[in-house]
Amino acid sequence: MPSHFAHLLHIEDSLQAALPDLYRQSDDPAIRSFLALGAQGPDLFYHNRHRMPSALLYGSLSHRKNYGKVVAAMVSHATEREVPLRSPFGAFVLGYGSHALLDRKLHPFINYFSDLPDDRVFPRAHAFFERLVDVLLMRSRRGSEPREVDFRSIVDCGTAIPGEVSEALTEAFNLAFTRAESDEQLEERLHNAYVDSLGFYAYTNMADHNTIAQAVNHAETERHARAMIALLHPPELPAGYDFANAAHNEWCHPCDEHDTRTASLYDLYDEAVDQGARLLHGIAAGWEGRIPVFDSQAG
Repeated sequence: MPSHFAHLLHIEDSLQAALPDLYRQSDDPAIRSFLALGAQGPDLFYHNRHRMPSALLYGSLSHRKNYGKVVAAMVSHATEREVPLRSPFGAFVLGYGSHALLDRKLHPFINYFSDLPDDRVFPRAHAFFERLVDVLLMRSRRGSEPREVDFRSIVDCGTAIPGEVSEALTEAFNLAFTRAESDEQLEERLHNAYVDSLGFYAYTNMADHNTIAQAVNHAETERHARAMIALLHPPELPAGYDFANAAHNEWCHPCDEHDTRTASLYDLYDEAVDQGARLLHGIAAGWEGRIPVFDSQAG
């Protein structure tokens, strides 16, 4: 899956294409923070590795099924309470909706090019390639580097998960996942996921050579050091490697060797922005009552 900068860029570019008036409002720090947080989608639950009870299970569930049902339920939650689309919570839902689309578009590429014969040599190679993707997209789409952007501040929506986000996700998960219906600790799990995510973004924030050196110095083994480094954006990329497949060499879908492709990272990203714009148009139309929001309780 793409990492956090790729998702932030994707929602910003999709929003600019689809809803330019709302994109201009994203200069408001509150709206931008909710937009950035929403764009991380259920990756937030994967970051919940310290505080208990953990929401880790909901990261797996959300990436496997009923994503549209969750988004539709949050739209219904908002419209029933007359929350406008052009609000921090509206930005969160738009961001959350966009997350799955970019995952679906880039994950085969990342999975194919990060596959190693022996992951014991470089643990978390997949995660590290996600950071390479972040660097490449930041350079090509913003002319900057992850180390120059204070992502931790951008995504900060307060010391606790915003109440409207927790309430809406709790309601949506109860509709989408049988497991959530009997989970009396769901709201606590969501809070823990949010706080742990802020900790993760603080650890990885604006990583430079000194950050990497500290990670290596604190590691217990060389393998542990490699695993720690894999979560940090490299300050530099080695010359001579076409990480983005800009040369359009042939590759295949990891699940089907006969499904061959030549698309570059940038081709796939541009396609994801085009699809993201159409998705945001659809969410906005449903939110504003121009089309029906599909029944979030349906299968």
